[in-house]
Amino acid sequence: MVGLSAGGHIAFYAATQIPLAAVALFYPGWLTAPETALSRPDPLLALAPRIAALDTPVLVLLGEADHLYTADDRAAIYAALRDAGVRHGFVTYPDTRHGFFCDERDTYRAGPAADAWQRTLRLLHAELGSGDR
Repeated sequence: MVGLSAGGHIAFYAATQIPLAAVALFYPGWLTAPETALSRPDPLLALAPRIAALDTPVLVLLGEADHLYTADDRAAIYAALRDAGVRHGFVTYPDTRHGFFCDERDTYRAGPAADAWQRTLRLLHAELGSGDR
């Protein structure tokens, strides 16, 4: 499953509820905030142990200049995944803002977008295989 922004928020939640082969989260929104419908009363991030229990690998792709996350938020996401034992990758792109993957936005960044897509394909290939079986 691949989710971008609010879709990343929903994909994170889905990974806490059902076993998924893999999840790639492009700048997932509001994981550290307790005020969304899926995250009450605690931030959605508090459910990370459920992802570990379902053994779903997670790839998080964030921009360092994303307005949704402070450095402390990014550290909290990384720590929550690590401490819960979630198999994960975590990439922060320097000088990169929210929406860096969308080539129709002024925040698009070709280099980070290409790198993030290659990492996503590697994750999916590793977990799903090539389909040539």
